[in-house]
Amino acid sequence: MLDSKQLPVERAKLYARIMLGITALFMPIPIIDWENVHSQINFYVAIVHGLLIVGYIFLVKPNNLYPLTLLLHFASSITVAMINHNVGGFVSYHFATICIELVGAGFILARGRWIFAAVAISVFTHLIAISIEMNRTWGFNDGDSLLMMSVSDNYKYLAMVSQTILLIGTGVIIAALMHVINQREQALEESRQAMQQRSDELASLAIRLETANQQLVSTETTLRQTVDALTVAALPVGDDVVVLPLVGGFDAQRAKAVEASLLSYLHEQRANTLILDLTSVPAASETLLTMLERIIQGTRLLGARVILAGLQPEVAPMMVQLKLNRQNVLSAPTLAAALELRST
Repeated sequence: MLDSKQLPVERAKLYARIMLGITALFMPIPIIDWENVHSQINFYVAIVHGLLIVGYIFLVKPNNLYPLTLLLHFASSITVAMINHNVGGFVSYHFATICIELVGAGFILARGRWIFAAVAISVFTHLIAISIEMNRTWGFNDGDSLLMMSVSDNYKYLAMVSQTILLIGTGVIIAALMHVINQREQALEESRQAMQQRSDELASLAIRLETANQQLVSTETTLRQTVDALTVAALPVGDDVVVLPLVGGFDAQRAKAVEASLLSYLHEQRANTLILDLTSVPAASETLLTMLERIIQGTRLLGARVILAGLQPEVAPMMVQLKLNRQNVLSAPTLAAALELRST
């Protein structure tokens, strides 16, 4: 995307290419009428005009855009004024060309003072062209070749004044249009900057939210590790008994952590009795039942028995699903009662 400085330069190059195309359109005319010496002059002047435009395209930069555009406008106006312009009307060719150049230059210059400078150049060169037209000293074999030389002087002066007024009016219209366009572009630029600022704020907010989210994830991980550690807080009682209080709900991750840590702890303690305290378990879930079943089976394989303590009325019916073997799994209403059963 072009920045605010480079965009006018690209517009200027586009304008220059258009003017180069217009110049190329007039090249066949003098070539066809090459026998006429003035056609040859027109051809060479058109080449000079094209070279000026090509040089402008290569030289224009953001820091020289306005003076170089004025210079091109002046040079183009002078070269066009040198051409045999009295075709179909009093200085009509030069007037039409200079109007086109003024419009293009005005849209590049954009600012009022530069536009009025271009208008002054246009009026000056046009008046020179009129003076040349009115005071031609060279002759022609065909007396009708200069169509407007036979008209009255009043008509010539009227044409001079009217075309000058039209040039000034064109400049005023361009200046007014560019003032409106500049205001719109300024409003658009302010809107773009506001949107960019809002975008930057949203991006900053997104970064802060991402950071906060990472902190929350880290905190959640830490809390889960803490809870898991508390969950597997197996307590040795004597030399051969381990008590595991089960508190709260269990998901798959927590259940797996309890199972792995508990069985490892039982093996380290060489315990022969595991008391599972279910006093703080108000309801049984499928995850809890699966965990208990695996703990009981793992404990049996380690050669120890299991005592369930503090079963709640809501939990007891669901424990039937485990199909417990009474020889390896005992139950007691309280933890104290379970500790008494360990010696039986």
